[in-house]
Amino acid sequence: MFLSTTKKPSGWRAVVVKKILRRYKLPSISWWVKKKLMELWCSITRIIRPVASSYKVQGDMMEDMQLALHKKMSNQELSEVLNFISGVLALRKANPFRVRAYQNAAAVIEQYDRQLHEMFLTDPDFDKIPGIGDTLQTKLTELFTTGNIKAFQEYVSDIPAGTYVLDKVPGLGVKKAYKLATLFHLDKADTALADLLEVAKAGKIRDIEGFGEKSEADIIEALKFRIDKKRLPLVEAMAVATELLAELRQCPAVTRAEALGSLRRQLETVGDIDLGIAVSDIEIVKNYIKQLPHVKKVLVAGDQMIRVMLHDNHQVDIKVATPEEWGAFLQHFTGSKEHNIRLREFALKQGKSLSEHGIKVTDKEGATHQEKYPDEESFYLALGLNWIKPEDRVGRDEITKAKL
Repeated sequence: MFLSTTKKPSGWRAVVVKKILRRYKLPSISWWVKKKLMELWCSITRIIRPVASSYKVQGDMMEDMQLALHKKMSNQELSEVLNFISGVLALRKANPFRVRAYQNAAAVIEQYDRQLHEMFLTDPDFDKIPGIGDTLQTKLTELFTTGNIKAFQEYVSDIPAGTYVLDKVPGLGVKKAYKLATLFHLDKADTALADLLEVAKAGKIRDIEGFGEKSEADIIEALKFRIDKKRLPLVEAMAVATELLAELRQCPAVTRAEALGSLRRQLETVGDIDLGIAVSDIEIVKNYIKQLPHVKKVLVAGDQMIRVMLHDNHQVDIKVATPEEWGAFLQHFTGSKEHNIRLREFALKQGKSLSEHGIKVTDKEGATHQEKYPDEESFYLALGLNWIKPEDRVGRDEITKAKL
């Protein structure tokens, strides 16, 4: 336990100490004094929590949450929650800049190469993640210390529980999900999908304003896919990707476009269709994608990730990079996870750190800077390796074989 030792406080304890020092403008003091501050804080907390629990705070308790938050949420889970919250804020006509901030943060977190809940406990750079502002940092600190974000629960307190589940159905989004969940009383998250499918099959959606027979049929198909989601055959996924990549390459602001993940590694089946693009102007690209003939709807339009629903109900994530970072970006998001872990270990032995942005190196004076690579060949070369084919990146002996 921290309180019984003289170790430096880390993780959330360090965050709290930092906030105390910042709040009261205290000078830089010894860790022993900081430890005493933490002991005081923890003593107060032990008194306050039992008292607070005797008041009406059921809305903050885990069993009454509408959003199932917890301390060890993965980046993917966090991203889904932030996208949902951005939709809820838009539904409430909140400031558009605030809505977009959550969308951008969701994209950043989804693509981040380290799990935030692990960084929070050990890494002082947790509060320096690009694209995550002070407000969201505070909320993440709350999440990783208490397992909850009170403000988020308040945002959704009057929204049917089924809304969050339905939001993940391709083609719906928060606005339509909320409308359907409200009209059909879909208050149970675990049955919302099946209940809505029965409603749709009974033809009760087509007459609702904003829907129709075609959208009802699309919802039925999407719900069936969601309930019984299966990996796509490579041939089917590649056909979808090839067509969309060809369109993306016609955009004047797109300099490179490739498939990512298991699709690029040519696995027999593909879980998600992920594409990557290098762009010179993200706003031009966003407007261009909205007008593509195969795109039914843009689900997320962040600066680092654009998620679209196609007319054939395939969902595609388009991840965004700069041309100068394309090499590291393409390598990172091609995977596999096992290959990237081994490659990261290989780089650490050279005193280098890898990310989707490039390679961090330390010079003779001890200063750290990041090298960027416009293609994969130069990225692997910087590590003393020949380029490795995507289909060979399986996390076995491919790195050893690729040594120069």
